[in-house]
Amino acid sequence: MNQIEAEKRTALSPKELFQVISLSNDMSDSLERITTALMNIPSVTDTTGEKELADYLFAFLREFPYFQRYPAQLWEQPLPNDRLHRKKCVCISKRGKYVVK
Repeated sequence: MNQIEAEKRTALSPKELFQVISLSNDMSDSLERITTALMNIPSVTDTTGEKELADYLFAFLREFPYFQRYPAQLWEQPLPNDRLHRKKCVCISKRGKYVVK
């Protein structure tokens, strides 16, 4: 499954999900929407689903103005010698906090 197939399962593309949460003033609702979108992507260990989830997460984070302004702060890191071509999604905020998937 590629990003398009993952988007079908979540019902919202990463861009649409970002737009929806950007318009919300309810943090709880936004977190629930993000969680639901990510949980709808099957990502069983040692399957291509792990790559699909990382692809969706990367595309979603790329929508944030911060990462558009500082694109070098968000990158994908392939897992070495991985037969499924999985990768990690890595980002750094201004404050130096790391988020790794």
